[in-house]
Formats: sequence, C-alpha cells, structure tokens
Amino acid sequence: MKKLYHLLFLLFAAVNISHAQFSQVSHLSGTQPYATTNVTVNYVGPGAASYIVPQCNATNAYALSSYINNGYQFVFSRPITRARFHIYHLEKNDTAKVWVNGVKYNLTMANLSTPVSTVGCTTTIPTTVYNGDLVYGGIGTTCGTSGAPGFNGQVEISLTTMIDSIRMQETYPNCSGFGMYFYFASDTLPYIKQPLTIPALCPGDTLKVPYIVSNRFNNGNTFSVQLSNAAGSFASPVTIGTRADTTGDTIVCVIPRTTIAGTGYRIRIAGSSPAGISFDNGTNITIKALAANRTVSSNSPLCQPDTVRLFSSTTTSGVTYSWTGPNGFSSSLQNPRTGNSTSTTHSGNYIVTMTTNLGCTTRDTTVVNVKPLPNKPVAGNNSPLCTGTTLSLADSATNTGATYTWTGPNSFSSTSQNPSKGSVTTADNGSYIVTATINGCSMKDTTVVTVFPITPTPTAGNTGPYCTGSDIQL
Repeated sequence: MKKLYHLLFLLFAAVNISHAQFSQVSHLSGTQPYATTNVTVNYVGPGAASYIVPQCNATNAYALSSYINNGYQFVFSRPITRARFHIYHLEKNDTAKVWVNGVKYNLTMANLSTPVSTVGCTTTIPTTVYNGDLVYGGIGTTCGTSGAPGFNGQVEISLTTMIDSIRMQETYPNCSGFGMYFYFASDTLPYIKQPLTIPALCPGDTLKVPYIVSNRFNNGNTFSVQLSNAAGSFASPVTIGTRADTTGDTIVCVIPRTTIAGTGYRIRIAGSSPAGISFDNGTNITIKALAANRTVSSNSPLCQPDTVRLFSSTTTSGVTYSWTGPNGFSSSLQNPRTGNSTSTTHSGNYIVTMTTNLGCTTRDTTVVNVKPLPNKPVAGNNSPLCTGTTLSLADSATNTGATYTWTGPNSFSSTSQNPSKGSVTTADNGSYIVTATINGCSMKDTTVVTVFPITPTPTAGNTGPYCTGSDIQL
C-alpha cells in the first residue's frame, strides 16, 4: 500500500501583512481566471495530463504518472506570492522537484514541517530531502510501497522574488508516480526589482531602488525605502526615500550623513495602503566611514589688511584636504592662509572637503568676516602754546560712526574726537595719539604739542636823573 503525503510549497512574506486567501487551481490545461489572476496550466513531459482519484477530501488532483519528468507548470498573469502543492501517493524513491520562474529551487530539511490539519489525512511529514529534492522513504535504486495512503505534510519556502511561474515534476523513472493539488495566493506586496547591484556607499550618497508590486496598491499609497542597521536588523529602520505610487517605479534614496560604517546593511520597501513590506534586497550593503570628529575654524573676524588663517582637523588618518573660498581661493593644505593685505572681498564661506582613503567625502564650512578699516585720522593741535593757555586737539578726518580715543603726556586721555585741555604746563609737551575705531577695527595718527614756559616780567630802571647832555643808562 502506498503512503499518502501532502507537500505544501508555501511562499509567504515574513512580515506584518494581511495575506490573501488561497485559491485552488482545478483545470488541466489552458487559461482560466481565478479572482483577479489568470492562471495558465501547461502539462510537462511524456504521456497526457489527467486527474486521479482525490484524497484528503480535495478534488481535481493532478496525476504525475510514472513517466520521468512528468509534471505541471502554472503561469500567472500577475505575480503571486505564495503557492501550495498538496502531494500524495508518494512511494519509496518517488522524487518531486520544483522550479520557480524557470530556475530549479533546492529544498532543505529546514523547509519541512507538519501542517496544522487536513481533514481525512494523517499528519506525517516527508523525511528526506536529497540534492534539493523531496524523496520519500529514503534513497534507493528501486521503487517500493511504504504504508497505506492517508498521510500528509508540508514544506515552507521563503523567496526574495515574486513568482511568475512554478513547476513540479516527478523525475524518478519507473515509479508509479503520485498525485497533487495546487493552490496559490496573491498578496499585495512591493518587491525590490532584481537583480540590483549596490556598490559600497558613503553617507550622503544617492541610491536608486527600482521596485515592482504583486498587485496594485490603493490610491494615496506611499512606498518608503527603509535602511536596516549595520547588522541587517530592521528593528528601528531608517527611511531613506519615499514615492507616492501604486504600481511600481524607482525611488531615489539618500544615505543619511550620520550613518555609521558597516558591512551588513540591507534595504526593503514598505507600502502604506495596504500595509505591506517587501523582502530585503538579499545581499549585504557596505557603507564606508566619513572623516570622524571634524573641526573647521578660522581667525575670523579680522580687520584689513591681515591674513585669513584657516584650520581643519579630523581623527581619521589618511585624509586629504581641498579648500575653496571667495576671490577664487583654493588650497590643498590642511591649514592654509590667504596671504597678506586681505581686503573685505575675502569675506564669505570657506569650504573644506575632506576625503578619506576609502573615497568618502565630507564638506564643512567656516564663515570669514574681514572688516574694513576706518579712514586714517588726521591729528592736529593749536600749539605752540604758553603755559596756562588751553590746548585744542582735533581729528579732521571723517569717520561716520567711529569711536575715538586720545592719549598723551601727563596722563592725558579723552574719548572726544576734538578734545581740549586748559591751563597747560610744560609737562603737557609731547606726542598726542588719536585712535578712530569702527566695528573693532582701528586707525591712528599722532600730533606733537609744544608748550613754552611764560617769560618772567622784566624790572625796568635807569641811573637818572640826568642833566642835559649826559648819557642815559637803562
């Protein structure tokens, strides 16, 4: 007596979505609609397509006879996300092989599990996977029976692409074959369009992610590309790009500048209406490091004429520098300068680009403010003076908005543009300096003051009185 087995080929997204209901395909050939999906059934191999006696209270079981490579292919008008093959009447060395989208799919023991329940069938799972195929009852050279019909089991498979076609065939010669039922479900999910090759990226780089959908999403839906952490976990994904769409296109993404270096990043796409998340891209993504702990500064503000001095640093080794700035300024030094006699045209943004030996670049800016000098004062005074008179100092230059400071001998100081000092003495002789200041920038000039002492009052006298004709002595 042959054992009854139920092999469930189940493709499903391991994400938080509401799955569509399974539909059983029940026609032997040609194309028929099942809800919104047209399914084309193609018989594969020698012999002819046929139904066999139903088992486990199901109907329309496909017969996979004793012919080698005998089987069925199912082609879908829109991609599906999950499929099931219920298989029974496997005997020892009966071999079931699966192809997805024309490519051989290799089963593993990890795919095998016991289904929840099937009315009319005992739940015992197949026990052998050999070279990626289901082989019931162990490997041998001849066919043989191993129990009564009435058993079933299932295989669970997760893929990273949608199913356009799926095929199952009996490939072991001379065995009497087995029967199967076929079911499919078409969920509304986005998929990253493969193949997608993603080179090593730097924070700030742009990435274009093409995508398709298994079914049309609702109007108002937004797709979001999510970036995992460096270990590939989506526990706290970062959204790096979005697009309002329902059917599939390309999303332009930007890797955040704050992303740390790592070699295990992944991306996936999430839809909003209905909620559904794609498989990840399937391969690890490398994100390289930027120059770390960067500092950029200058000696700004400064007054003309002076030299702009620029400073930059990073804790990352092997970094090259490139500076640009106003007046066509450029330099490849880490800490350059502009040269002498800087004018106000050197004010503006100075940008340094730091490039690591991995090719990642960062740009940082320091703002330089070169302030103009006031007009040079023209200092003057009313000397020479005599002791006891008033000294008048003056700056004849025009400097709107300037502040003034005068200093001079005998502890003289004043904040007036044109100060004065009464009752000068010879101690007030010397140089008086005037400083004009605007926005912290100053110019100076000097004037020299001379104070003479007062001549003593003369005492007039003579030797008279005199007689006429004598000499007068004064």
